[in-house]
Amino acid sequence: MTRSRGGVRVLLHVAIVAALVVMLYPLVWMLSASFKTGYEVFHSVSLLPQEPTLDNYVSGWTALRQPFSVFFVNSVVLCAAAVAGNTVSCTLAAFAFARLRFPLRRVLFGVMLLTIMLPFHATIVPQFVLFEHLGWVGTILPIWTTPPRSTAAGRSGCSSG
Repeated sequence: MTRSRGGVRVLLHVAIVAALVVMLYPLVWMLSASFKTGYEVFHSVSLLPQEPTLDNYVSGWTALRQPFSVFFVNSVVLCAAAVAGNTVSCTLAAFAFARLRFPLRRVLFGVMLLTIMLPFHATIVPQFVLFEHLGWVGTILPIWTTPPRSTAAGRSGCSSG
């Protein structure tokens, strides 16, 4: 009885390792190809580059009008601002609902919960239409004025609006 369980367990582990190899191979190939020349990517079946080069990283970093570092810094600043804003607004809302007694507290708490449960996809089109009418499409204003749960960078489960 234990022998058959051991055999099944070995087969299960072999299947898991095989699935792991199948899933990781594209990532390993992509990393390997990043160190190859363009010709070698398409004409060599080996994973190891014959002449490793970092030219692909240099050209990828500087291929656009601005270096990639500009976009990277913009992303870091945007995410940091979203996290900070979300933390402050959620902390204030949590304190208000937990400690303060005010009229319609339960109703407003229910409304806040409903906005959290509202699917993101149900709000994205109306937001875009609103920003289009305001002339904000293509500017940073929608990122600064949209509640944190509605931005791609700030969906953490707490809603400030």
